[in-house]
Amino acid sequence: MLNAFTMAGLSEYRDPLKAKLMKKAIVKDGTIHWEREDMPSLWPVPFFLPIYAPAEVQLTAYMLLSMTEEIRQLKNSPVDDTKASSAQKMSIMAQVAMWLVRQQNSRGGFPSTQDTVVTIKALAGFAKMLYTPNSQQTIKVKGDKGEIGNLNLGPENRLVVQRQDLPEVIGDYSLEVEGSGWFLSQTTVKYNVPIPKENAAFSLAVCATSDKCVNGVTKVFNMTVTLEYQGFLNASDMTLIKIRMLSGYRPDFWSLRELENDKKISKSEENGKGELEIYLKSVSNQSNYTFLYT
Repeated sequence: MLNAFTMAGLSEYRDPLKAKLMKKAIVKDGTIHWEREDMPSLWPVPFFLPIYAPAEVQLTAYMLLSMTEEIRQLKNSPVDDTKASSAQKMSIMAQVAMWLVRQQNSRGGFPSTQDTVVTIKALAGFAKMLYTPNSQQTIKVKGDKGEIGNLNLGPENRLVVQRQDLPEVIGDYSLEVEGSGWFLSQTTVKYNVPIPKENAAFSLAVCATSDKCVNGVTKVFNMTVTLEYQGFLNASDMTLIKIRMLSGYRPDFWSLRELENDKKISKSEENGKGELEIYLKSVSNQSNYTFLYT
């Protein structure tokens, strides 16, 4: 509602609602964000910043989007009253933007499609307010053993993502910057940790049965797949199941077409790797979901 009132220029409705929402803001570690009143508890992640659900990201992004639009409207109005509180508003927006950036993945996206669209739009609006013509920076990446690499940023490449690989995961790294303007830096660590069974988001069971089996060999068998969502949300987003077929077998075409009659299945197909891919629209945490194919 706040964003709708702001876009419509209805300040008489926007300002009281904004005041209420600002009282509910979570201010922590130099950032500002908003949470649902019934937000589930976050999973503890050692050494890394907590990852929030798409709802919190989207809620905070809409707040930033509303703030940037409010500033734009005030600057275009006959009476510009933004100067007195400009620094304070920019400080608040910077703290909101910082929280959103911390939720961004290594590819520039966010947990879901919707919050990615809204957040990128909000961050772009804030970046426009910080834009400095002819900005130029030289960034030196340094490690324990000296300089690792250089990054040069200017008007010709300011929208291009630049990367510098680090020689070791563990180390003392720093950035030395010369020039004017601003830029965003992000450190990404890719790793794999087996998920304990009790913390897994899904539980999957596949059972093969056949009515006709001669000497341990059958030409046709039925596959029963049971899936359970064990995450902290009421239901999952779109879920992809990949099932590798036994050597010498492939899914029955008409059996796959029948699967798509199920309202929960959006698509089923066989890829070029001998795997069956089944796309589920959503899986509830209230009950198991079972389907059958041949």
